[in-house]
Amino acid sequence: MPVYGVIDMGSNAIKLKIARCEPPGLIETLCDEREAVRVGAGVFRGKPIPRETVHAIVDVLARFKKLFESHEVERFRAVATSAMREAPNRHALIQEIQERTGITLEVISGSEEARLIQVGTSLDVNAARGSVLFIDIGGGSCELSVREDGELKELCSLALGAVRLTENFISTDPISAAEHRKLKDYVYSELRNNVGTLARRSYELAIGTAGTINAICESILEQREKYASSTPSAVRYTAISDFHRRMRELPLDERKALPALNSNRADIIVAGAAVLKYVLKMFHVSAIRPSKRGLRDGVLLDLLLRNAQDARLEQEFHRARRDSLVQFGDRFNVPRAHTNHVTKLALSLFDQMRESHKLGESERGLLEAAGLLHEVGRAVNYGSMHKHSYYIIKNAELTGFTQDEIAVVANIARYHRRSEPSPRHENFSTLSPRQRAVVRWLAGILRVADGLDRHHDARVRDVKVKVSPKAITLDLDNEYEAELEIWSSQRKAKLLSEIAERRVEYHEKSAPERKIPAQRSA
Repeated sequence: MPVYGVIDMGSNAIKLKIARCEPPGLIETLCDEREAVRVGAGVFRGKPIPRETVHAIVDVLARFKKLFESHEVERFRAVATSAMREAPNRHALIQEIQERTGITLEVISGSEEARLIQVGTSLDVNAARGSVLFIDIGGGSCELSVREDGELKELCSLALGAVRLTENFISTDPISAAEHRKLKDYVYSELRNNVGTLARRSYELAIGTAGTINAICESILEQREKYASSTPSAVRYTAISDFHRRMRELPLDERKALPALNSNRADIIVAGAAVLKYVLKMFHVSAIRPSKRGLRDGVLLDLLLRNAQDARLEQEFHRARRDSLVQFGDRFNVPRAHTNHVTKLALSLFDQMRESHKLGESERGLLEAAGLLHEVGRAVNYGSMHKHSYYIIKNAELTGFTQDEIAVVANIARYHRRSEPSPRHENFSTLSPRQRAVVRWLAGILRVADGLDRHHDARVRDVKVKVSPKAITLDLDNEYEAELEIWSSQRKAKLLSEIAERRVEYHEKSAPERKIPAQRSA
């Protein structure tokens, strides 16, 4: 079995897991480590991560890298969540981590975090039918997801992390009635504004993950004389409500002495318990099952899916990712037939030009995403569609993509028409040199493909590519005459011609003019 590794840099700790993994979901843990580094301290009030914390992060990651080497890990991913999503100095920190440890840190979106948590935790509930609610309370955010009859249905990431709420709402010890009221009002406001439809469902089971929920449940179960009727598979809402009330009344020193709470958790447990209580109350859930699985297990399984030799698993991963892209595009009423066909043509061009661009499957996936979403901006304004597409995609939480990947997808969509990539454009200049090269190639391909469907009727059914030292020749398989398609594509081919260092030529197949029915008079 292959040995994979994962690093989870959260807001309250940095964690590692190394495991042997085998399809469809066998995980044999070889090493499990946790270092209490509060990455999110101050971040949720707009402050950068301080230098002393940066040094601690680098030291921990360097040690984790040695653990990967000693366990002969084949592949690993290092992901960062809420604190790094919001840290003003995240780009400099990511670069420093890369330079000093050789680890590439991926900052994942909130919805991708929720998806991976659900994937990992589902190992414990594969047989569960009906609707299952997954709740993960981290330091910076709370992730909710819904699985129905084995299929992922909904994802939601909320700014309800225990560290975030503690820093922004709690300054008294024990918490004062006024501060608790403000905390409660904020939690309910976030829930009402974001999970209304989810809360109206009925759930067969609720699963709780991450350190905060597990600490609450373990503390309750170790004090059963105070919290009756709870079991390891069903910690009752009434017990959690009583635990929350007690945490509000105890000062920090007494909270630290409680079972399952430590100095790194006791100061944020009041906020964490409040979130758990109010989520369960709003969702009308009577009990929760704590799970030790979570984000790291999801990342391990995701690594397994991405690198599996099992074609079924690989297809499942790509199907889920594409389905989420289609659903996102439908929210903005994109012309689905057109974007699907442009994507098909773009991927065909990509596949036939591999010797020229030398990009891989990862970049192919970015081109597919940009192809499917390049017209989301038309929902705002057609004339500036490309610019609006950039902003919509850049701020989206796309399932299966890291924030860096989303930035590349957004830039490809930005340059599918009108101006070409330029260092004068802030959205392009902030990318790394490698990312800028990828955007130029993929945007160049997408521009040509988009032009070949100028009529939005798929009259250019396919294209065959011949690459010579001086030219890229496109032989069109056109059902009808494609003069307008060739004109439109030629106008947009300059970028591809420049980066490929070849002119772009078109050969049209002789075909009849398409007859368009005359408009009837009223």
